[in-house]
Amino acid sequence: MSFFPPNYKVPSVASRYLKLEAGKNTIRILSDPIIGYEYWSEEDGKKTPIRVKTIKEVPQEVVHATDPSEKSKHFWAIFVYSRELDSIQLLEITQATIQGGIKSLVDDTDWGDPRSYDISINRAGEGLDTKYTVNPKPKADLDQETMALWKECKKVYDLKKLYTGGNPFGDDEE
Repeated sequence: MSFFPPNYKVPSVASRYLKLEAGKNTIRILSDPIIGYEYWSEEDGKKTPIRVKTIKEVPQEVVHATDPSEKSKHFWAIFVYSRELDSIQLLEITQATIQGGIKSLVDDTDWGDPRSYDISINRAGEGLDTKYTVNPKPKADLDQETMALWKECKKVYDLKKLYTGGNPFGDDEE
């Protein structure tokens, strides 16, 4: 007899921002994305993300930075439902392989709008050796409980607040 039940894991408090973990991450996209460029600003020793709609809004010193970590990244931000965490979260995608995989599904007439099926994003490797694969799951309606929760959340959630440094969750929590 084991001290813990089989397959026991210590529960973690889900962040409002989804971090793709090693292995399979199954999501359902809930919102339209916002798209833009992200770079980081440091003030008083604190790094803050700056998100803008177009590359023209990125400062030239960031665009022409020689250090890749100082350059801007093209991003998508979307609200998703995480199957593993049973939670609605904000997913920011800067990885070209994930963006390309989802764009290919959207452009494929057999798949189309990714709000009508789950997507599995598999993360393997660490650091610069991290690889992502994107696979669609069979089309299926979103369960009624999650649909009702999303209907309430989207009344106050606003991704566009990311462009102004605001809170996209519509409350005072960061």
